Amino acid sequence: MDEWHLASAQSQGMGHAVLGIPCQDKTVFLASKGVSVIALADGAGSAKLSHHGAETTTRTICDFLSNDFDRLYKCKGNVVKNEILASLLDALNAKSSELSCESSQLASTLLAVAVKKGRFISIHIGDGIIGALGNTTIEVISEPDNGELANETKFVTSADAADYLRLYRGQAKKYSGFILMSDGSGSSLYDKRERMLTQAITKLFYACKNEDSKTMCDLLSELLEEQLTKRTDDDCSIAIMARERRKLNKLYRRLYGAAS
Repeated sequence: MDEWHLASAQSQGMGHAVLGIPCQDKTVFLASKGVSVIALADGAGSAKLSHHGAETTTRTICDFLSNDFDRLYKCKGNVVKNEILASLLDALNAKSSELSCESSQLASTLLAVAVKKGRFISIHIGDGIIGALGNTTIEVISEPDNGELANETKFVTSADAADYLRLYRGQAKKYSGFILMSDGSGSSLYDKRERMLTQAITKLFYACKNEDSKTMCDLLSELLEEQLTKRTDDDCSIAIMARERRKLNKLYRRLYGAAS
């Protein structure tokens, strides 16, 4: 089985920097027990400690998916959703006790993809985008979940979170890469009108499958800090995984010419 290369980064938005608000986006990637996982959470702007919640949520989901992948892949969808939320809320309640705050102050969205032996599990609640590189096209697996207002969404701690948590399971064999991004990054890389990701993401997949994790994390940090955060007041984050595939190489050559 091909080796998946993993990387992620987050960067404080200009608006948050001016107001002295810490970066509320958090990302984690993990390779453990034959499972490759990427996760991203965007802390709620209205929750003053949401950066702690986002960090707790991403780490918890990576551990949960890597430890129980096989069982979660086979179980009924509603069982999986309830177990995921129970695990996340247990971790957030423990963190709220540690910080002496209400769990609502730790609210965040959550996006994650886990892959093992040609299968994948993906979960999503809230805004942000989950994308993938299929045969030779960039696909949107899960679109942003926004309410009537642009900044209205659901969080892991929402009372009705179980009704809005999306679960996707399937064959990963046809995919060369998966990508998660917060709404801040999506403002540059996702066309809301066309409901499509930009072809420029192919460059990220191509770099990810060629570089080691540290180098790719540095490249993502540079992209976020030097380009994406300058186009929005919001924090920006990306988590990505990719593997060596002829179809990815072919798409890259078609879009950008021979690889250097």
